[in-house]
Amino acid sequence: MRVLVTGAFGYFGRVLIPTLRAEDFVVTALGRTPPAPPPASDGVDCAFGDLHDLDLHARLAGVDAVVALHGLNPRRSNADPTAAVRDHVSATARLATAARAVGVRRLI
Repeated sequence: MRVLVTGAFGYFGRVLIPTLRAEDFVVTALGRTPPAPPPASDGVDCAFGDLHDLDLHARLAGVDAVVALHGLNPRRSNADPTAAVRDHVSATARLATAARAVGVRRLI
């Protein structure tokens, strides 16, 4: 099964991706910017970009499931509520619309 993980380089993504790989999932890790230090690829396709700017139809082609872990941490969300809505609501809506359009079967 091919899985795209958004917010892949945050805390939860860094925990989830090794678990998915251990279960033989094919994983694409998507994050806004490359983390420092860079992630160990270990069979994971790493991609970078903002969910509002990416061609999500192309990025989701062939993906069976999406795990949406993107968003701002609470400190940043409280400091900038407009950015929080953009990242948590608008980006998720855009991702869900594109996933449905290309036939992704699961969005978590």
